[in-house]
Amino acid sequence: MRVKICGLTNTADALYAAEAGADILGFVFAESPRKVSPENVYGILNELERRGLRKGIECVGVFVNAANNFIEDIFRITALDTAQLHGDESVQFTQRLKVPWYKALRFKTINDVNRANWDWNSTRILIDARVDNAYGGTGIRIPTETLLAAKDRAQQAGFEFFAAGGLHPGNIAEMIRQVKPDGVDISSGVEERPGKKSPQKIDQLIKEVKQALC
Repeated sequence: MRVKICGLTNTADALYAAEAGADILGFVFAESPRKVSPENVYGILNELERRGLRKGIECVGVFVNAANNFIEDIFRITALDTAQLHGDESVQFTQRLKVPWYKALRFKTINDVNRANWDWNSTRILIDARVDNAYGGTGIRIPTETLLAAKDRAQQAGFEFFAAGGLHPGNIAEMIRQVKPDGVDISSGVEERPGKKSPQKIDQLIKEVKQALC
């Protein structure tokens, strides 16, 4: 079970998440209250490296319908590990992308799961809530039956399965016990306000994840 803390915007929050036990740190390069610049992320990753925290932590850039050269330029500046494609990107788009990536799919119902394209040349799929006019960070939960259906399809296709969407310290343990994903992705659920993480919520979330796995 891996924990991704997403929507990080500053060095202090990223360091705290890494020290608290997050496995993956996420940085948003799309329009959002959590949007960051490549220069900001470069500085954050350098500080993680300086403090001996970079090794073993995956650093992910989150993109929504971005151009290939935009994504690749950001990777050259920041030395991120992976791109999370959180928009309406096509299979053809991903075939031209020259950086490691995985796809996020947004669902509300089991019908969404059944209609989705699962033919992605990726090792991981992240499932987020489908909300009209939004691509993520909404704090909206996905129905458990929808998550379970998505997990079944993801496993059939050989993907590592990450669950997102409205997760926080108060519901993460129940979701893990019911769905048993390979990883979880949390953004607004550990915030004081959009773009600013709460150390207390991060600590509680990590504690709940560990307890759920016992």
